[in-house]
Amino acid sequence: MYYNDYKETIKNYLRHRTEWTVYIENLKQDISDCENTIHLNAAPKIPHLSFTPGSGSDSQTQQEKTVDDKNKIALTIVQLRNTLNQLEPTMAKLDRSLAGLKKEDRDLIVWRWCDRHSWEEVAGFMNVTERSCKRKNNIILDQLANMMFGPNSAPDNVDFVFYGVNSNKMVKQ
Repeated sequence: MYYNDYKETIKNYLRHRTEWTVYIENLKQDISDCENTIHLNAAPKIPHLSFTPGSGSDSQTQQEKTVDDKNKIALTIVQLRNTLNQLEPTMAKLDRSLAGLKKEDRDLIVWRWCDRHSWEEVAGFMNVTERSCKRKNNIILDQLANMMFGPNSAPDNVDFVFYGVNSNKMVKQ
């Protein structure tokens, strides 16, 4: 990732923080519902009457359908857990990073990116100029990127590669 990508990723996480937090809770509830469904007992076999001698059908019995349904639900649980295992650690890391900020810095970031207030409104909340808010925002986003992605996200660790032209070929110097 390039340096600016870290900041854009943080902004994206912040913009969707509320929705993703609710989504995580919904995933947990869906997993719980599926697990409860799996533990239900199968319905007893229900005979059906037909004028045709023999069963005359290739359809599954009630017990076989129940076993297939439980297998499908088990697969759904695995998929839900995989989704949860990808998203939940990221959101927990974001929440820990926000908690690590000073209250004033956290308020600026939450008002601007999570609550989606304009710069003018954020400046009004903080009793400072818009320019000051924007400058402070860049500093805080750098801090959040360092907290979430480690030292590789710091601008002083960016590798610069300069290319020179030699016989119509790009040569790394």
